[in-house]
Amino acid sequence: MTHAFAFRAPLLTGSSGSVGIKDRLMRLGAAGWHVSEPAPQTHVAQQGMAGFVENDRLILAGMVFLDDRAAMAGKLGREIDPDETDLDLALALRIARGPAFATDLPGTFSIVVLDRVTGTLEGFRDHFGVFPFYYATAEDSFTCGSDIRSVLHLSDMPLSANPLRLADFIEGSELDTRITAYDGLQRLPTAHMLTLEGGTVDTKRYWTLKADDDPTIKDDVAASRLRSTLASAVDARLDAPGQVGAMLSGGLDSSSLAGLAAKAATDRNLAPVKTVSLVYGADKAYDETRFITSANDTFGTDPKLIQITAPPRLRDIGPLIEEQMELFLGFGLPKSRCIYPEASAFGLGALLDGHGGDEVISHGYGRLVELAIERRWVKLFRELRGAAEVHGTDFWSSYLSYILRYGGMRTRHPVQRVLRKVARKLHKGSRASGTAIRPGQLLSVSLAKTVEATYRYNTKPESLDLRRLRKAEKLAHHESLTNPLMQHGFEVLHRSAVSAGILPLYPFFDRRVVEACLAMPSDMKLRGGRTRWILREAMRGLLPEDIRTRPDKAEFGDEFAESVREYFRSEGLESLNTLGPFVDLDEARALWEQVSTKQKPENIDALRALWRLVILAKWLDALDVWQDQQRRGTLI
Repeated sequence: MTHAFAFRAPLLTGSSGSVGIKDRLMRLGAAGWHVSEPAPQTHVAQQGMAGFVENDRLILAGMVFLDDRAAMAGKLGREIDPDETDLDLALALRIARGPAFATDLPGTFSIVVLDRVTGTLEGFRDHFGVFPFYYATAEDSFTCGSDIRSVLHLSDMPLSANPLRLADFIEGSELDTRITAYDGLQRLPTAHMLTLEGGTVDTKRYWTLKADDDPTIKDDVAASRLRSTLASAVDARLDAPGQVGAMLSGGLDSSSLAGLAAKAATDRNLAPVKTVSLVYGADKAYDETRFITSANDTFGTDPKLIQITAPPRLRDIGPLIEEQMELFLGFGLPKSRCIYPEASAFGLGALLDGHGGDEVISHGYGRLVELAIERRWVKLFRELRGAAEVHGTDFWSSYLSYILRYGGMRTRHPVQRVLRKVARKLHKGSRASGTAIRPGQLLSVSLAKTVEATYRYNTKPESLDLRRLRKAEKLAHHESLTNPLMQHGFEVLHRSAVSAGILPLYPFFDRRVVEACLAMPSDMKLRGGRTRWILREAMRGLLPEDIRTRPDKAEFGDEFAESVREYFRSEGLESLNTLGPFVDLDEARALWEQVSTKQKPENIDALRALWRLVILAKWLDALDVWQDQQRRGTLI
């Protein structure tokens, strides 16, 4: 494990702490953690870029990666000494501005601040939740950190499953950004701060994502601004610990980052950027080798191609369960995580990752709603046709649906009745096989009652507010960036990356980039049927044209479907019997009967639900082992 920290402090001055805390600290040290005691009975365990700094009054511990040190100089009102670490600068800003400093801290961070005089403790998680923050309160101690296993280990809390988290996972929902799969272990949500005073924990949001619209901005200015802002974000991350490389899938997002990194390395007289890519062979429809080769040849990068000869088997997922220690919704993670140890073996310590590029730039589909509300039918026809080609959806069914839902016709209008009949007929011919999964369908009766599933998962659709939806793209763009799944994704990727000694870096989630993209007009995100139009324009002259203009990306749906089928054919539904207290096994069996044979189109919701049940069963098996290890103090 690298790039992680854990912090433990007494709730009351002079409290003795857990009887076995010294042994637990010794185990951390033996596992490669650096353990120190900056204040009486207050312990910091750290690895990699994590650490702590202090002055006479404050101790600041955790992880900070600044993406704009020049901005920090301005906020501090002085020049920055090159020897000052990002943690040093974070402490300086905390001293200058008090607890409000996190709003203006430009970068990613997961940190805790302890006031020696008052005993008050503060915790902070960055603006987009890139670095994790977990915490637990016991009778006499408070434990927090960026790593689940170390926080559980140091807190000495008994490990028991959280039924609400289990139910959400079965449903495929990420509704609560605070809970974890363990009763008593909490997450600090994105852009939140925590205050511990007198044994009481309070949390509150310290920052909200906003961006003023700039409707008058010209195309060339917007493209130039996006390119320079994204280039600055990439350039800053080349200063991360260890040699920095780039993931390269051959898609628009990863290729843009690799190209900007290669240019920055050339400008700074650095060695060629190393790229790592997964390839599958020319016989696979989703193989991206030709795009990857095109990018590497254009950028002059140093490539490492990782050959995937077969999809990972669900029965072999044990090491991933052990690594994560949490429930996770990353369907592609069993395969994609192999890139991290390969990158480490390639000499890399950090990786530029295009994760979230779709959400930051935005596909621009909210513009389709805007066009329908404005009754610009010809324009809607052109834009929707391009989008339908990318996703393989039925164009006419979608087009009529936009007219019916947002066109403003009276419910009993004769034209609307005709269009509705046609749309239903078209939809019937194009829908996925099998029936939809009802909210709460897979939950056992007892679990559904415990979590009040009827109220938790049955949400009523919002009534249409056409005036509000005239800015539908801005609303959809903002929602995608603040969706709880974004925080969850960062946590999952962080656990996989750091377990292999890699620091994941996300230039698209530089705050400057996010705010610039959110402020752009909707027609710069979807234009001429081309999604993420502004990024394509910004990368003109940098990317190979076959990548810059490609309308699609690799799809792994068939591979995923076959991996689920292969598991149940070999292991059978009996492998889920341990889920009886949580899952309606008859409903699970009915889902399997729907998808046990290949059908087109696939019932992807049913396949994903079955996949989650496998993960949950494996996690519960592992929980028995972890509980025993925790009792013996050997979780680490």
